[in-house]
Amino acid sequence: MAPSIVSLALRGLQAVLALVVLILAMVVSQFYNTRTEFSAPSQVNFLIFVPLFSFLSLVYLEVLPRMAPQLLYPFISFTVEGLNAVFYFSGFTALSVFISRLSFCLGSICTTARMAAVCGGIEFVLWTVTMAVSSQAAFGWKWRSQRKRLAAEPPSVVAMTQA
Repeated sequence: MAPSIVSLALRGLQAVLALVVLILAMVVSQFYNTRTEFSAPSQVNFLIFVPLFSFLSLVYLEVLPRMAPQLLYPFISFTVEGLNAVFYFSGFTALSVFISRLSFCLGSICTTARMAAVCGGIEFVLWTVTMAVSSQAAFGWKWRSQRKRLAAEPPSVVAMTQA
């Protein structure tokens, strides 16, 4: 993904929301571990793991290209983005199903768990968008507007832009 204002804004939003999901899931986990006789549900624990994985992914996707660009591979970047999307999708759906099956879910801790699921869903959308953009680099795809522009230009200009 080329570093532009939009991509940096998306990465920043991914980092902020990952931090929000991490904090919310940790609050729910801490409640279960200290105030109930049960340990924290695995769905909540999974939503603690996923933001940590996202932070490592963001380091690979944004810091590594600036420090050691020879270590950045488009297919690995695409896979990392896809893993984040799958992890967030799994995490927010599992937590949503868990919350919906509780016989009693009121109060601030339930609201916190719901907010963690909602933020996880937003993260899923963000990682899916950036994965779609990185697929262009991984597979050499062109967007329709680029194909139309290249088809309308003279062959000499097309050869210069593809070089």
